[in-house]
Amino acid sequence: MFDTLYSQIGAAVGVIVVTFAFLKGDEPERVGGGIYALGSLAALLVQNDSQLYGPQGGRLPVAAVVLAA
Repeated sequence: MFDTLYSQIGAAVGVIVVTFAFLKGDEPERVGGGIYALGSLAALLVQNDSQLYGPQGGRLPVAAVVLAA
């Protein structure tokens, strides 16, 4: 997932936003930041690195759970 500079910059921005939500936000922002962080980690765990092309079917349930939360 961190193969390109663009994905590394995007991950860094996500970490900064979640950190800011935990430090300055109230409870809804902290919950949202935690859900985003856990969803990102779960997506890293279920992605299939051997499949170069096509959809990543394992990441769809993770995205659906994050969306529902």
